[in-house]
Amino acid sequence: MPIYADVAGTKKLLQVKQDSIALNKGEINLNINAMFPTDDLDVDKLYGIEFEVKYNSEELSAKEVLKGDVFTATNSYKVKAEILKDNTGKESGVIKFAYAFKGRDINGISTGNVAKVKFITNKMGVSIINVDNLSVGNYLGNELAVKVSKENIITANPDVNNDGVVNIKDYAYCAYSFGADKNDIRYRLNADVNRDGKIDDIDVNYIIENFNYKF
Repeated sequence: MPIYADVAGTKKLLQVKQDSIALNKGEINLNINAMFPTDDLDVDKLYGIEFEVKYNSEELSAKEVLKGDVFTATNSYKVKAEILKDNTGKESGVIKFAYAFKGRDINGISTGNVAKVKFITNKMGVSIINVDNLSVGNYLGNELAVKVSKENIITANPDVNNDGVVNIKDYAYCAYSFGADKNDIRYRLNADVNRDGKIDDIDVNYIIENFNYKF
């Protein structure tokens, strides 16, 4: 799901990529990638980034938050990468992340993976993850104007027709699109339960495994 950052009046892309969607009690591996074009002369290089990841702690449990591939041991400084908890030790549903380049050069980066988050699912069904309070800075210490879209990252949902129960109607809805990919007219996003761009046995089996489950 993309998040668009408005920099110096031009729309630049900060992309949120979900590597895998949970099926039953599985894992969600979330990658957050900065995709600022390198060929735009009006774009200052990314030198620091800060944001919050918000989630429902009853549905998901955050297990790990790591710096992305662009931040190495020699070129970066961790400001914060923390799964917040309340005074009882329970997850609050917020992850705070902030990383910056260190050193005196002005190279920075224009694109790449800036953060990785691993979640474990606590319950079956749909759950929403939001990226919020995004701030991007350049090597001059200036904050770039950023606007975050309202798009969400949504985990797997076997109730593909959204009527509150997993039953034969969901199976039929998915079966109609079986074998289709994004280039096929029969492709329907809801039927692609694990959002991998094709409708196959994984999607159908997830519905079968959760037959009669009520939301």
